[in-house]
Amino acid sequence: MPRLFVGLELPDPVLEQLLSLREDIAGARWQNANQLHLTLAFIGNVDDTTAASIRAGLQYLAADPFELQLRGVGRFGSDEHPRNLWVGAAPEAPLVAIHGQARSVLKAAGLTVDERPYKPHVTLARMGRNAGPTGPFLERFEDFRSLPFPVDHISLFRSTLSHEGSQYDVVQRIPLADPA
Repeated sequence: MPRLFVGLELPDPVLEQLLSLREDIAGARWQNANQLHLTLAFIGNVDDTTAASIRAGLQYLAADPFELQLRGVGRFGSDEHPRNLWVGAAPEAPLVAIHGQARSVLKAAGLTVDERPYKPHVTLARMGRNAGPTGPFLERFEDFRSLPFPVDHISLFRSTLSHEGSQYDVVQRIPLADPA
């Protein structure tokens, strides 16, 4: 059963910028270039019939292409118990709209979806139990800005778990189309 999610691929110049943010923080497991992406909707493990239904439903997403910039850094968890480090995205409105449409496709395919508010971000590092303080990193890169880049499609990814972390492969690219 494939483990899937919907997200955005990042262009090489932006990947290079994100990789340059790595620094020595105890317990940080930094994401490699293959792992850096912006998740729009997590799907999880699904059978082939459900995967086909999701692929078909994603074809009907309606959103204008737009320009995106990754901005600022943050963390989930506290400085004493951080779970991960991330970089945010702006503007959020088109991402939130696509996220909502993707969730509707997943519901139509019979899946239960996460109802928490959507916070668009790219995970930079996952933090271990004995992680060091992240405050200095957050202060140093609070004004981070990536190069702006066009978003003209979304991608359906397959996630394969391994000892080196998850590996992500694009299963399908879905062009954004004018909703009119």
